Amino acid sequence: MAVKKTRVVFFWHMHQPYYRQAKAKDYDLPWTRLHAVKDYYPFVAFLTKFAHTRAVVNYSPVCLDQILDYVQGTRSDRYYVLSKKKPEMLTIEEKSFIIERFFDVNQQQMLSAYRRYALLQAKRQVAASPDEFSDDDIRDLQVLFNLVWFHFITIESDVRLQRLLEKANRDTSGVFTESDKQYVLRRQIEVMKEIVPLHRRLAEDGKIELTASPYYHCILPLIYDTNILFNYPYLERPAVRFSSPSEAFWQISAGKKRVEEITGQKLK
Repeated sequence: MAVKKTRVVFFWHMHQPYYRQAKAKDYDLPWTRLHAVKDYYPFVAFLTKFAHTRAVVNYSPVCLDQILDYVQGTRSDRYYVLSKKKPEMLTIEEKSFIIERFFDVNQQQMLSAYRRYALLQAKRQVAASPDEFSDDDIRDLQVLFNLVWFHFITIESDVRLQRLLEKANRDTSGVFTESDKQYVLRRQIEVMKEIVPLHRRLAEDGKIELTASPYYHCILPLIYDTNILFNYPYLERPAVRFSSPSEAFWQISAGKKRVEEITGQKLK
């Protein structure tokens, strides 16, 4: 029996919705920044290690817009702003936010894998008040929440990140310094700065093909006409029908144009 080759297309969808409220300066949520560090840069950096591997990389344009905001320093996010602040300068509300939200990571791979992070989570479970977290505890939490998102492809070339991850396995308070914290936050932005140039270079070399999603990563058929849900009786339908074909076409054309502007590549 003859062996037939199968052509396989690896299609990597890199997306985020828009995380900023209309009148706010910064983004509410940090997921564009953190996934850029963990996924968007490492994937294409890792791809360079394989001479004959090709892939299709898709972006929601609004994800790229947010990456550029971080890189250019025009916007940040609430988590990053609170991470930068010295613990003694935080209000009780800000400390409470950090204690509540800075454990929002993969429990097995990002939290339980590090002794200091696991101990802080255990302390949160029994603490009656944010005041039970010392400044050293808060600083450690600020560092750990940001540190664990780095991909191994970044870590293996960064000795200081390696040393910080070694510190993360200590079981004493005050593991990290302000200098450690500022390095982690600065390193995140440095990684983000590599994303667009690296994608552009790999596209020019024929290593990847770039594609675009609708601009704001909407569910396009629902923008065109929510009556499409009649084909899916198990799904809930809105009380009032929405239909805007012109908006749907704008999402496609504007999204394609924006990715072309950012990457310098003509999309098919």
